[in-house]
Amino acid sequence: MANLIVMGLLINISIFNKKDNIFAYGGEMLNLINNLDYNGFRYINEHVKGNVYIDYLMIFFAEYAQYMFILLFMILWLNIKIEPV
Repeated sequence: MANLIVMGLLINISIFNKKDNIFAYGGEMLNLINNLDYNGFRYINEHVKGNVYIDYLMIFFAEYAQYMFILLFMILWLNIKIEPV
């Protein structure tokens, strides 16, 4: 189980800490909120090209997926620590 947690954390780090990845920027959601256009979906971001709506949704879900990964592995780690031997 500990190996599974370490593997998951390594996968999490490898997915979300690539510098060329649009999901790697910590202030991405803040940039989205600051750069929202009049219709609420279009935004100006030099890291993102292509379909604006799809990229918006991808960044939105990926930003929360990172925290969900961290929360999941924290819960698993606490489960192991609290479980009596």
